[in-house]
Amino acid sequence: MKESFEVSGCPVELYYEKAVGVPLAVFIAGDEDCDEIYSLSRAASKRSYALACVKITDWNALLSPYPAPAVFKGGEDFAGGAKEFLKTVEKIVVEAKKRIPSPSFVAVCGYSLAGLFAVYATYESEVFSRAASASGSMWYPAFTDFVKSRAPKNPPRKMYFSLGDKEDRSRNPVLSRVRIKTEEIVSFYKEAGVPVIYELNEGNHFQGVTGRCARAIASIIED
Repeated sequence: MKESFEVSGCPVELYYEKAVGVPLAVFIAGDEDCDEIYSLSRAASKRSYALACVKITDWNALLSPYPAPAVFKGGEDFAGGAKEFLKTVEKIVVEAKKRIPSPSFVAVCGYSLAGLFAVYATYESEVFSRAASASGSMWYPAFTDFVKSRAPKNPPRKMYFSLGDKEDRSRNPVLSRVRIKTEEIVSFYKEAGVPVIYELNEGNHFQGVTGRCARAIASIIED
């Protein structure tokens, strides 16, 4: 079943079956094909689940955890609006729960900057107990310090990270550190006793996006 609704001007596509106690995954999307992602993730997962696909356009403003300068010459700065946007996401979860009886847990997932937001959300919200970051922007300035210096409001029960094996070959000195930063965060969670899945996919940041998103969601909802 698919249903569309809107919360605070933010469009949502909800995919679900009328079953009690299934996981709810919230996927922060840009131009990704949510129909295909849900279909692929359901085929890959070992359990039924519900997917709330949240469509946004202003990624730099809404998904950045705190202000930071642009990483490309002539690009826009990061506004640091994630904390405010997170309030909208929490409202979306409330609306989704009206259609999904007693979800077993709620996970937050995303690709690129949305993957960064997914990790950030566990620190600022009690709603999410799992997070999946596919090709996440762990290069974001000082984000490793943020992760290590704060206690999550809802200590994660499972985390998922992935990267393309060529993503760190960027000529941009900030983006080229994405693998180092991602693996530093993965190691931190493992040392803290958090179950973590870390996968390397073939290709750069722009290859296989739909499949990587589906894999991230399927992995994070499995026990």
